[in-house]
Amino acid sequence: MAILMAARCLRHWDGFSDPIDAGVTGTSDAVTLFEHHSERMYPVAKSQAEFDIIIYGASGFTGRLVAEYLTARGIKRWAMAGRSLEKLAEVRDLIGAPGDTPLIAADSNDALGVKAMCDQTRVMLTTVGPYQLYGHKLVAACAQTGTDYVDL
Repeated sequence: MAILMAARCLRHWDGFSDPIDAGVTGTSDAVTLFEHHSERMYPVAKSQAEFDIIIYGASGFTGRLVAEYLTARGIKRWAMAGRSLEKLAEVRDLIGAPGDTPLIAADSNDALGVKAMCDQTRVMLTTVGPYQLYGHKLVAACAQTGTDYVDL
């Protein structure tokens, strides 16, 4: 069912017809449709992304907890993102993350900036909420770039 829903969402991001209208009735039809279009939609393999995870909203309370968790476990290839590089640097130092932990400035209202951020990672973990107010551009950018999206 999730694949069917993902295939159905493709029409919103790349102008495809609705899979239901196109006669897609089951999971195998949806998988075929999804595989057919995903190659064209995601030309850069996400395994080549600079980061495995970007924590968006890392300077907020919940984002800081997530960043602290990754730091404590020695996770590599991740970055902290938010509106203010100064706040991100402050949190990075407070949680004891390595000084070379990448910091990315991005505003949820800037569609191009959000897309550029999504281009750099395999997984976007956002703690910026409320999601119905601040998440639309991020979800769209993740869908457009083939980035996995995680929120709370």
